[in-house]
Amino acid sequence: MGIPTETDNRRACENATIVILGVRPQGIRDLLHEISPSLRTGTICITIAAGLPLSLYEAILPSGVVMIRCHPSSLMAVRRGYIAVVPGTHTGVGDVERATRLLRLLCDDTLLIPERDINLFAAVFGSSAALLYLFVEGLLSVEACKAEHAFSPRQVVAGMLAGAAAMLERSDKPSRALSDEICTPNGMTIEGVKFWEAHDMTRLTTEAMNAVLARVSEMMRTIK
Repeated sequence: MGIPTETDNRRACENATIVILGVRPQGIRDLLHEISPSLRTGTICITIAAGLPLSLYEAILPSGVVMIRCHPSSLMAVRRGYIAVVPGTHTGVGDVERATRLLRLLCDDTLLIPERDINLFAAVFGSSAALLYLFVEGLLSVEACKAEHAFSPRQVVAGMLAGAAAMLERSDKPSRALSDEICTPNGMTIEGVKFWEAHDMTRLTTEAMNAVLARVSEMMRTIK
């Protein structure tokens, strides 16, 4: 395809205008010290490492290097969701535009946020999908869904999730209100909601997200 490759990190960075740092947080410091002499003024470095503040990068790299922190997602595989973008101290509007143009090759939507919000973004956006998949597993584990049907229960649930996501996006109503609109007195849906409430499932979901946020804070302390 005519794409040049390189096994030496320093040489790979010598003529690059944009460098993506795709290593684990534990390996970032060594990588920054390795490539620092090869980075030119104006080079944009985009890091996808979780938990490390921009101040760490900017303290090691030359002052003329532009740092941008981003948080991708597994949903990039279907070009959905968002990639969070956090500009560094020396990042200009043009730098952000160049970075987002590149990132939009992976995902249609980017979201510019301050660094103080990125851990919450990672928890809500990154981890909520994993919890949602477990919820779907519960739905599809119902014995009635395991039998043969003229339709695919998995496909129907996927369509429901897509529709519910669209409703959340377009409506300014609380999610609770959207749930209430689906229920009718003495109907079938209200029975499931009653069971959900009796077992305090909303509280358990909240506790799961708090556990994610607590782990993020713990990881940051360990890495630093």
